[in-house]
Parts: sequence; C-alpha cells; structure tokens
Amino acid sequence: MGGNQNAWITGGVMNIWLGEIWHKSQPDGKKGPPILGHCTSHKCPPIKQGIPKGGLLGFVPGGCASLAQPLDVVVGKVFKDKIRALYGEWLKDFGLGGHNRAGGGDLKAPSSVTILRWIDTAWSQIDSELIIGAFKSTGNPIP
Repeated sequence: MGGNQNAWITGGVMNIWLGEIWHKSQPDGKKGPPILGHCTSHKCPPIKQGIPKGGLLGFVPGGCASLAQPLDVVVGKVFKDKIRALYGEWLKDFGLGGHNRAGGGDLKAPSSVTILRWIDTAWSQIDSELIIGAFKSTGNPIP
C-alpha cells in the first residue's frame, strides 16, 4: 500500500489508497462513495480529483465519527488494553530477562505466531454483550 515514516495519513497516502484500494475494491464497478473522516488530508484537492467524474465523496462531520464507528469507540479500547497486558506479560517473561536479545543487546520483537496468539486470546475475551453495548451507546441499531 503506502505510508510514511510517522504513519500519518497525508494527501499522498490517500491518493495511493484511492488508486490501489478503493478503485479496485469492486471489479464490477459498482461501489458506493468513500465516506471519509473529517481530517485535512481527506479534503485536499488531489483526493477530490481522484473521484471519477460524477462520483460522490462523503465526509463524516467533525465530532460524529463515534456514531459511525461503535466498535472503535468501545470494543477497540478493551481489545487494545488486552493486547497491551499480554505484551506486558511477554516482556516480563521473555523480553526483559536478557535471553531474548539480539547480538547488539536490543530486545528481539515477539514472533508473528506470538502476536497472532495475543490477537486470538484478546478477541476471545471480548464479551458479546460489550459489542451489543457499543452499538447501543452510540445510538446505532444492533445488527
């Protein structure tokens, strides 16, 4: 895809997303308008020019993203907290003990398998009532 060193969404990154992801997302050409957040990089002229003639571009008004993203508001935080706790346990058990160091003494990153286990464990601990509550708390109908 594309990005920059700071993981910021810039006009250039948005253009890459439009060209490589959004335009190719539905091969039959039937796609709804992209609905973008209320940030400067989403509103720059190259983005508006990247939408096909007659195409639509939607923006979520400032302060309203939580209404459109109930899982980000509630479940995301709980999930990330669980991942951080698992990472903390890993650091205590494997990372800081000195035996998980590279030749230069730098801490080795956890393996992909370890990270995938954390994701599986954290997600399995998310209660379905939390997900239902996320939709209720943002005023969204429960799917």
